[in-house]
Amino acid sequence: MAKKSFKLVKASAALAVTAAALTPVMAAEAATSTVELKPEVVLGGKFKEALALNTPKGVEIKWGKYLVTAINKWQTIKGQGSDGKTYIKKLYARNYPLYILEQDLGEVKAGSELEKPSIRVMYRDGKIYTQAPERYTMSSNYNTKDEGKQEVLISYNHNGNRITSMLSYTVVDKAGAGAISSVKALGKTSVEVMLNQEVDSVSASNFSIVGANVTSATLGADKKTVKLEVSGLEYGQDYMLAANNIMVKGEAKDFGSKAFKSLAVNEVWNLKVTPKASSLLANGADNTEVTLELVDAATGRVDAGADNIVLDLNATFGALSSKRVTIQDGKATVILTSEFSNTGVTSKIDAQIIEASGDYKALIGKVAGTANVSFVTSSSGSVDTITLVNAESNQADRFTLFFDKAVSLDHFVAKDANGKYLYTKGSTTTASPVAADGEEYSHAFRVNGTDKSVEITQGGKTFTVKGFKPVAGNPKAMEVILDKGVVLTDNARVEVEVNTVNSISKVTKSSASFVVTDARKPEATSATAEGLNTLKVKFSEAISDATFVLDGRFVEGSDFSAKFGDFNPVTLADNRDLATISLTGTYNEGKSNSVLGYFGAGQHSVQISSMKDFAYLTDTANLGSTQNLYFSIVADSAKPSATVTVESPEQFRVKFDKSVSGFEAADIQVQRKESNGSFVTRPVSELPHKLTRISASEYVIELTSDWTVIYDTAKSNKNYYNDEYRIFIAKEAVTNVANGLKNDDLALSLNYSGSPLNTPDVTSPVISQIDRVAMTNRFAVTMSEPVKIAAPDEEATLAQGQAGLGGTTAQFIGKDKDGKTVTINGTVTGYANNANGMDNVLAVEWSNASGALTPQAVVDGGGSTEWTLVVRAVSDDVGNTAASATKSFTVAKSPAANTPFAIAQNGVSGALNGSAEDTVVIKFTEGVLTSGVSDATNPAQYTLNGKTLPSGTSIRVANNDSVVGFETVTITLPDGTLNDASNVVTVNKDLVSYDGSLFQGPVENTFSVVAP
Repeated sequence: MAKKSFKLVKASAALAVTAAALTPVMAAEAATSTVELKPEVVLGGKFKEALALNTPKGVEIKWGKYLVTAINKWQTIKGQGSDGKTYIKKLYARNYPLYILEQDLGEVKAGSELEKPSIRVMYRDGKIYTQAPERYTMSSNYNTKDEGKQEVLISYNHNGNRITSMLSYTVVDKAGAGAISSVKALGKTSVEVMLNQEVDSVSASNFSIVGANVTSATLGADKKTVKLEVSGLEYGQDYMLAANNIMVKGEAKDFGSKAFKSLAVNEVWNLKVTPKASSLLANGADNTEVTLELVDAATGRVDAGADNIVLDLNATFGALSSKRVTIQDGKATVILTSEFSNTGVTSKIDAQIIEASGDYKALIGKVAGTANVSFVTSSSGSVDTITLVNAESNQADRFTLFFDKAVSLDHFVAKDANGKYLYTKGSTTTASPVAADGEEYSHAFRVNGTDKSVEITQGGKTFTVKGFKPVAGNPKAMEVILDKGVVLTDNARVEVEVNTVNSISKVTKSSASFVVTDARKPEATSATAEGLNTLKVKFSEAISDATFVLDGRFVEGSDFSAKFGDFNPVTLADNRDLATISLTGTYNEGKSNSVLGYFGAGQHSVQISSMKDFAYLTDTANLGSTQNLYFSIVADSAKPSATVTVESPEQFRVKFDKSVSGFEAADIQVQRKESNGSFVTRPVSELPHKLTRISASEYVIELTSDWTVIYDTAKSNKNYYNDEYRIFIAKEAVTNVANGLKNDDLALSLNYSGSPLNTPDVTSPVISQIDRVAMTNRFAVTMSEPVKIAAPDEEATLAQGQAGLGGTTAQFIGKDKDGKTVTINGTVTGYANNANGMDNVLAVEWSNASGALTPQAVVDGGGSTEWTLVVRAVSDDVGNTAASATKSFTVAKSPAANTPFAIAQNGVSGALNGSAEDTVVIKFTEGVLTSGVSDATNPAQYTLNGKTLPSGTSIRVANNDSVVGFETVTITLPDGTLNDASNVVTVNKDLVSYDGSLFQGPVENTFSVVAP
């Protein structure tokens, strides 16, 4: 070991002393020092990694607690270093995704491409965020070839955290083996077949049933369900159905066979017994109609084709007007008359089929029906009277009435002679409004004189009742819906009076009062797309007004229109809680694949603000809060296609399978097949034609020159049947209004099998039918084919060499009251069916000029109601001209002014007539019906001295005054039927006059007889 110098040893010692002196000071300083490190941003929730950044080399730090849920904010974390120091670091954690919520794309067509949907992602802050398709990636390695459940991988990355998930979907429509999934008999003549895959089309020839015949086949919207109309099925038998040669993607495929069992007879038919009144006064005179109907159990509809089916009837109490009745057109009617009782009893009516023929023979003894009618005493005070017990309202456009017993529309709404409800629109009353236009109508009151069915009083307002709506689940309640024009004042009292007709045809009054209290603010509950250009927004209650914004930028007026629904009295559909948003043609989402006027596929939003219910009109507190609802649009790639029907050699009807727009005459190319087999478009100058729009999917093409002119037949000796033609519609000529997509090339043959263009037309037109327009001077005369007429403003294409049509004329021929023939000239004014462009219905009328003799005047003056219409000089499209076409028809007498229908004062008399037959004469205040349910010549309408009219009775009617209608009924009875002193005849209280007036009574009539 080397020796150190004295100086070096001395220096080292000095350093050691110095170090020893400093060590306690430095240690104390180190123990109390705090070091703040560089702040860090945390991505993906990786706190540990962020804490490890920028720490002193060689120092281990044990960090304290921190919050992983502290998102989008700074937090300070302290740690103790291995060097004895306290370290501080500030961290800012960005929000990051945790997982993707499960999602199923639903059904995907085999071979198609998957469309990325929006996804929903759960983030660290506990909220769910919707991410657009462009925000994540989806594997291109997915399977849409194999049928069944499939999955595809998706990946989403944000703020340093990448997460993955699987989207599920189901591949359908794989073209595999065809099979019948199920077969089910729906009725005697209807069978439903479910196939295991979508098919192109079906026909009756594709199906066969051993032991039965398939007459038609209809393919359902799902392309898998087929409804067959069949004949020859026996009840409750086993059958085998086969399906073969069905087109699937252009190829014929067999679907095999499957067994099924037809329905038993009592599964197919019901015998419905319906008393018009549920209770009668037990006085031996009160009565009610009982309707018996053969009903198809599957549809609930009366079988209008059921005839000559005899029913045996029994009632435990009271008297039925007939022991046996015969069903005609599916219905029969009897009268049940009560019997006297000092206690209440219940009459049970039993009906069963005892005679039938043809297909209905199997119903004998197997189909029966029953019903009950209560007979109540006068002391009970129950004469089938409806009494209002309460009324309430929590919406200003309606209120609900509560009664002491079940009610129906029959108690409030008027009916016509055929039992159909009546509706009003302005000054017009009708029983046959178009259901689609029902929101324009109101229910007609049953009680509508000085008193009304419902009368409302509040603050001097005048209210109009829009209609009545039964309350689901409460048969004793009826909702009254007011016209939107005047509604109830919120938080104010309302008085309501109800007038109903009781079982003895008397009007009874009852009343109630209530305070309108609508404390709820309206809310939007759903938004549902219909097609690609319509959105339905549903609200929690009837809505008066609201403001809408689509996708945060599209507004009402320029981009869409909004229509608020109403109550439809015809269908009872209440759509006042519904708003329909319809896109305008200028709506444009601005994407490369956007179609003007249509939603693009994917998720959309609608913002609803300023929601006002009807109470808001008088109470501005009823204003709903702004809401955002979301809805999805599924892509629709269907392009329009078409078929053509040749109605005559010069008229063709084109029907598209979708509602279309943009189709114009210039889009039509009439093409002729040339000798080389190709079709060549003929110029309009050669084949002139015009186009008429019938509906959104239907158009009529008419030639404006006759074929003989086009071919110059006089020289060429040729005509249309020497060539083949087709209608060609070029690609992108028409637009599917449902999605904005345009058609591919369409070639429609005009020479299909059975086309009138295939053979010469040598048959002249004839009259098929004559229909009068509701007691006017106008008639619709239906011809057997489209025709050409000489009439004002009507075009006619004359055949070559045809100088003209001459004057198409009409004459009405009948007999006056003396039996003399009367001929009255009429006028053919044009076509009566211009709306459908068929040109086969002529508009014919007689003159109503002052002083002119008319068929109506002849009939009303006592002349014959049987008339003949003659139309002369009418030609079909190719020039076949009928010199005269004739058809017989009936001119009914004009209805009399509407007077109360009752038995006239002292209107019942009887006569014994010696040894001749007895007679009873009943004089009514207006004419009676002689057919149908209220046929006054039917003995079932009467009882005599508490019994049904005896065998041998005959009834006739007569018009013995100057007023139109048969007001006098004479009942001829076997000699000895009437009592010498007093007799009682009762009349069906539900009788209706010839103009639809309800019988006002009296039901029970006492009369004396005139001795011989």
